[in-house]
Amino acid sequence: MRNHQFLLLLLALCLLSDLAMGQSRSRRNVERPLVAPDTLPVPGQERPELDLNLDSLLVDFPDSIPPTDSTAVKPTGDIQTTINYYAEDSIITDFVTGKIYLYNDAWFEYGNIRLDADLIIIDQNKSEIYASGIVDSTGVVQGNPIFKEGQSTYEIRKEMRYNIKSQKAIIKDVVTEQQDGLLRGQTIKKTTDGSIYMDKGFYTTCNLAEPHWHINAAKIKSIRGKQVVTGPFNLYFNDIPTPIGLPFGIIPDTPDEKASGIIFPSYGQEQVRGFFLRNFGYYFAFNDYVHTRLTGEVYSRGGWGVNAASAYKKRYRYGGSFNIDFQRITSDITEVNPLDLSTTWVTWQHTPEARGNSRFSASVNAGSTNYNDVVIRNNFQQNINAEFSSNIAYSKTFAGTPFSMSANLRHSQNVQTNEVNLILPDIAVNMNRQSPFRNVKFEPLRTLNIAYNFNLTNTITNREQQQIGVISDAFLAVSELAHGAKLPGLYLGQPASAASRCQ
Repeated sequence: MRNHQFLLLLLALCLLSDLAMGQSRSRRNVERPLVAPDTLPVPGQERPELDLNLDSLLVDFPDSIPPTDSTAVKPTGDIQTTINYYAEDSIITDFVTGKIYLYNDAWFEYGNIRLDADLIIIDQNKSEIYASGIVDSTGVVQGNPIFKEGQSTYEIRKEMRYNIKSQKAIIKDVVTEQQDGLLRGQTIKKTTDGSIYMDKGFYTTCNLAEPHWHINAAKIKSIRGKQVVTGPFNLYFNDIPTPIGLPFGIIPDTPDEKASGIIFPSYGQEQVRGFFLRNFGYYFAFNDYVHTRLTGEVYSRGGWGVNAASAYKKRYRYGGSFNIDFQRITSDITEVNPLDLSTTWVTWQHTPEARGNSRFSASVNAGSTNYNDVVIRNNFQQNINAEFSSNIAYSKTFAGTPFSMSANLRHSQNVQTNEVNLILPDIAVNMNRQSPFRNVKFEPLRTLNIAYNFNLTNTITNREQQQIGVISDAFLAVSELAHGAKLPGLYLGQPASAASRCQ
């Protein structure tokens, strides 16, 4: 009995000790509330271990997103410049497929390309452009595409696709101009460098809608600025095939003004100067602004000549040409009147662009009187023309003032009468009409206005001066004795050696 009581007492003590230890442990392990940081941690950074025994969190987190965020990186795409487009009828945008539809008199511009058509579809996802005409109510296709890239123009009679990224195109039934000829093909593939591959095409230099002749070939390749290469071809006249053809053909496509080189002469015979070699020399393509052609000619009877012709152009400023021709003419075709003379002719054309407050222009066409008698060969207009004139002009408007001025140097000559007139110079200064008293209340002074014009002209001529009356021989003899020399021939019936008049 006592043993049982002792065991019950020991069990009760164990239970009481377990309860006391559990309460103390529960008091020590009470969780404290966590305070969340003010901002989220940066993605990719490890979260630091938190010391739960601290009263507060001592870890500092960044208050903002760092500058290396992905939003600071600008994405790059295929389109590198601004795209402009327009349509007369309607513009429809399909955001699901990423396509833009342009209808009726539409155009598209991107960089150095321009596309005009009645139907243009822009595929933004593929960076492609599709263009074609539209069939009207009568069944006729209207508004066929016209594609321009730089200096090249493609007249498309069906449809085309152009990739903006690769600058490649596939065109159905197209006509394009290559230097002095026209290329037309059923299907054309244009590459990045501007070369085109043509299927079932023809080449011709006849610019009619239905050319009189053309070269027909199954395959044609045009390398821009170099040459046109064809496979086996036949020559057609009025769409009628002929047996004339070759296994292949190479047609140069290098513009003459872009390359320097030798100029081969022409030969023949002239009645006065005999056999000749003409226009042999060299062509100088100095740069994109100045080109010069230097040629010469020789004749079997001793004559020779030198010609220098230059052309110049500065975009948006001025352009023109200068030509000087010198001829040494000798001929013994007749013993009575053998030819032995030198002659020169100068032409100069200078045309400025509309720019600024001043303008300089020139139109010179002058030379020796005997030049037209012997030298002129192929210029029919100059052959039948007896009057030649020149004018060099300069004008200027003074900005902010009512004044302007102009100066001219004029020349005219008649190759039949040998008369030459020079106006060196002709100056005019003008002041626009001014009203200095327009703010005065007194009416007569208020309407008073002033304008000023000044002109200066100096004229030189070799025109014969006709005298009225007849000078007797006695008076002429007395005058010669008094002056010790003969008088200038300024009398009736005698040509004037020189005469000038100034105004």
